[in-house]
Amino acid sequence: MNAWQELVDLFDYKLGDLEAGRTPKGGRHSVAELREELLSAPLDPNLHRRLMKVDRRYRAMLREKREGALAEPGAAPQQAPTSLASILNDLAAVQPRPSAWSGEAPLGKAESEAWTDLLRQEWEAGLRRALQEQGKVWQEERGHLSLRVLYTALENAERAGRAVREWMHVPGAYDRLLSLHDAEVLQRMMLTVADALVSETAWRRLRAALSQVREEPFPRKENEGVMQALLEAAQGENVSPLARQELLEALRSQYRAPRDPLERAAIRDAAQAVLSLLDALLADAPTTAPGAVPEGSILYSASPRTALASPDGAKDPHRLVIFLPGGTETRWQGMHARWQQIGGHWQLLLDREVALIRPKLPAAERMVVMHPEPHRVEVYLSGSYLMLVLDRRMDEDMNMRAGLAHLIAVMMNPEEAYAALRLSRLTAQVLRHGQGVLEDHDLEGLTPDSADKFLLASGEALLAFCRKGAETLVSRIRARNGENTEADLRAAGAALGVDPEITSRLRHALQLAAFGGITVPPGEWRALPDVPSDGNFASALIGEEPVSFRLEGRAMTLRKDYRGQLMAVLPGYPAQELHDVLVLRMPTMSVLVLKQGAQVSVGTVVDPTPN
Repeated sequence: MNAWQELVDLFDYKLGDLEAGRTPKGGRHSVAELREELLSAPLDPNLHRRLMKVDRRYRAMLREKREGALAEPGAAPQQAPTSLASILNDLAAVQPRPSAWSGEAPLGKAESEAWTDLLRQEWEAGLRRALQEQGKVWQEERGHLSLRVLYTALENAERAGRAVREWMHVPGAYDRLLSLHDAEVLQRMMLTVADALVSETAWRRLRAALSQVREEPFPRKENEGVMQALLEAAQGENVSPLARQELLEALRSQYRAPRDPLERAAIRDAAQAVLSLLDALLADAPTTAPGAVPEGSILYSASPRTALASPDGAKDPHRLVIFLPGGTETRWQGMHARWQQIGGHWQLLLDREVALIRPKLPAAERMVVMHPEPHRVEVYLSGSYLMLVLDRRMDEDMNMRAGLAHLIAVMMNPEEAYAALRLSRLTAQVLRHGQGVLEDHDLEGLTPDSADKFLLASGEALLAFCRKGAETLVSRIRARNGENTEADLRAAGAALGVDPEITSRLRHALQLAAFGGITVPPGEWRALPDVPSDGNFASALIGEEPVSFRLEGRAMTLRKDYRGQLMAVLPGYPAQELHDVLVLRMPTMSVLVLKQGAQVSVGTVVDPTPN
């Protein structure tokens, strides 16, 4: 017999004392408190059903007592008199009073804490994602200034935690010891920032360290004037040029050259920008104090106030909270969810996807991502409460993927000796180094004659080359938030002598790829979807059987080969492997094929009519 079963037995015994007219040990208040604790406890289904039977007796007893008091207001009670406070407590235990003006009901402590914890876990997961994405944007900065500032602040915050008085100053650009270009180093660094933001003490240290960096980016050298005087004196020494050069190098090695004072202003601006961004991320943080849970928000809840009658009746259709001991399965968003307790863990089955969730792990490790096709579901657990969150970012990812494919299609257009591709390559240089590069850059490698290699390349090689260039362009445009992009693009187009119409089409494609604007419909099980000719997409779900799309009077089939790889087969063209984005060139248009999970989407970009 476990502890919860003993407590249910105790509740039954105490209720029996009340029904017999006896005062249970601990008083009447102890029965109400025990009931409140059991209603929010992680009971197995059999024990939960037994608790509900006992609870119905408890509520019936209180109801009879109230009705008897109303029917015979002058009659003397047959048992020991009950105080007004006790009666009010019993009434509150049966039906909790809603919070004034809020429309929300205060619940048991366990349920309220679990609700708050689940929302906090979801926010922290979103925080980690946002920081990882921001880190990639900062990684595109020339000299990694923001990352150097953040790295210095993290190091100083860690030293402050160990009571180390010596502070690190912002290192110079491209310091080999930092390796800020490395993706793994960046990931660990941004996760460290996320951990600091969710800890009040760590965030206070990190904020102080950022303020310190802003105040003193790097120290002023006391011997700057001495070094300059020695160098000037060495220049006037009456020695051979070789000896003079050796003397100057010796002096420079002894007195390190001072850093550019203008760098201080740039570091201060970067520190302020980083601090403002972190403050903005924290502004959306949910409270950590348990509060009221909205009515009708938890499936299988033991409390009538918060019980959700149907999973489809949730206020947010993309989020479902379940009290696991209250049931064993449900259907939600087209998925069949089943669960069971195994030891101290919970096993969850979403369609064919299975996961074991361990309640004792830290929150970041407890979160599980499941992929029941075609969905992506984030699973959070707090005690016996589970939250399923349908990832709406999948739709956003598919839309952004469509913008990237559109940009690649424009770059792969062979019009005017691949003018759009040549222009995009030069624009990437201008975005990185400024328009001054147009005067210094050797444009010979971007003339129409240089496009011969694109004509000779295979479709797979050209697609890989254009995709890499498109992703570089998009990341640099996002890093600058689109500022001066159009001016830089037009300047690069003028330098290459590209038709302004091609420049305009590339600018539009860059806008779609960097900031969105294309909507891809959700996938369905369809036999032969028609691909619209207006640039929109058609979507379908694919399993083991092939799926064909009707495209300009012909059928393009997506099917798996002998290796299990998904291939796009278009009559008259070699089959090409589909990973996530595929662009197929045809004489008058490009075919865009996207894949995410079990969803495949097909669209077209029609070549403009020549003037």
